[in-house]
Amino acid sequence: MKNYQTVMNPTDKEYSTEFWNSLRRHNINTSGRYEASAPRTGAYALPAANADKYMEELKKCNFFRTRATSIPMCQKDQPIAVMNTNELAQWIPENEPIPEEESVLKVLTFESCKLASITKLFESMLEDSGFDFEDWVIRNFAKRFGKAEEAAFLNGTGENEPTGILAESGGAEVGVTTSGDAPTFDEVMNLFYSLAPEHRENAIWVMNDTTALHLRKLKDSAGNYLWAPSSEKLLGKEVIISNAMPDIGSGSKPIAFGDFSYYWILDRFPFSVAVLKEKYVLSNQRGYIGYEFLDAKLIRPEAIKVLQVKA
Repeated sequence: MKNYQTVMNPTDKEYSTEFWNSLRRHNINTSGRYEASAPRTGAYALPAANADKYMEELKKCNFFRTRATSIPMCQKDQPIAVMNTNELAQWIPENEPIPEEESVLKVLTFESCKLASITKLFESMLEDSGFDFEDWVIRNFAKRFGKAEEAAFLNGTGENEPTGILAESGGAEVGVTTSGDAPTFDEVMNLFYSLAPEHRENAIWVMNDTTALHLRKLKDSAGNYLWAPSSEKLLGKEVIISNAMPDIGSGSKPIAFGDFSYYWILDRFPFSVAVLKEKYVLSNQRGYIGYEFLDAKLIRPEAIKVLQVKA
């Protein structure tokens, strides 16, 4: 398979020059380069030379981009078939038939959801030779899009946005429901063991600061902290702090635990930018619209378990 940039990001130097000149003050010469334009937006894909840097910045703001499975797909709304099975390879005697699995392919349809943001810059900054314009564009938008992606990958409803792991339909399975208004350490351990061993191997915890602080303060009868203050891990597994996770509250799902590689992100079109040349001209500013087209789903709901607070 070709890599993401070869498939979705133009690679030649001429295009790169045209792209950045357009953002500064000129128009892109679209002759022969329609494949680089984002659908119905007037925006153009970030050149391949800059795409790696954008993705690295995106990963700093969105843990899903390092833990989930990202797949570039050029065709809109193409169904994806996944096999939901725990079958193992088998030893077969010579000349004996190989047993076939009875599992049925589950077909998931990934849409093309549009994520967009507008930012502005004073014209005087564009004329300053000491200002790293390309770096500003990449870092500015990566932060905006990274945080928006993470929030949707956790809480998205599936309507014009990805289906998040906390969604009632299509989200992760509930492994534990608390008996009280806040999780106990026993219930956290129950959540740990509610996940199948094959999914625990690469599992991580995800929670917000408030929930982590609650767990940090839990003590045994002798006054010892149950989560050792010297340990950054919980029950031997890494803890990811995302403040897009909900607080502990009635009916909320404040803790997730599982293998996030089973969350698939399909990038329909890479990050692209369009220029607003006239909208902010009276303010001596230049506007830029950034776009992404993508969708994401959890392909195996049992691969991530969540703790739900009783309603």
